[in-house]
Amino acid sequence: MQDHGDALRLAVRRRFHVCIFSASQAEGISTPGFVEVWREDDADPLHVEYVQADDYEAATRRAIVRAAAEIGRNMP
Repeated sequence: MQDHGDALRLAVRRRFHVCIFSASQAEGISTPGFVEVWREDDADPLHVEYVQADDYEAATRRAIVRAAAEIGRNMP
């Protein structure tokens, strides 16, 4: 998926919560950036997508689509 609008519409329809975490470095420990997607009532993220370089937009789109695919796989 290359379109931000399509990803946003999918996230809204599925009632996803999307959280974007920037890469950080503290006390000599480097943490990569990542995107987590939750469904409204779930405690655990449906999908976590790690960010390569500064491509947060693509990582966010991938996380949304993969979370929706995970829901589809779990449907009867």
